[in-house]
Amino acid sequence: MATDGTFSDKVRVTFNTVAGATVYRVHRCLTTGQTCGSPAAFRKVPVFDDFKGKSGVVYYYRVRACIGTTCGLFSAANSGYRGNLPSTEADAGMMNRNDVPIPTLTDVGRWSMILMMMGVGCLLLLRRYKEN
Repeated sequence: MATDGTFSDKVRVTFNTVAGATVYRVHRCLTTGQTCGSPAAFRKVPVFDDFKGKSGVVYYYRVRACIGTTCGLFSAANSGYRGNLPSTEADAGMMNRNDVPIPTLTDVGRWSMILMMMGVGCLLLLRRYKEN
């Protein structure tokens, strides 16, 4: 399992132990593909804090249990990211009439206030822009 935005500075990856394993190879991938290149970490305990991934980028983590230099198959991929994900535009044509898009906070601009007046059906959004 990998955390999804829980920490602003890291992704925490946790996994189950395997009987007899002496080391776990943790791989950080950009896709869910079977191989991910070199391991991001070699761990003897079932937790890894990834401080090197970029904020707002979704990574896929896979683990291999090893006995010495002989390793098992890759685990299933689990996605994780640190910080906030970039905001996306909502497609009004795909929305259910009861759905309300919620803005995602980003580093570029922070929503400073969201005021909903449910009785009148009014949504007021004020945005404070980051000064250069």
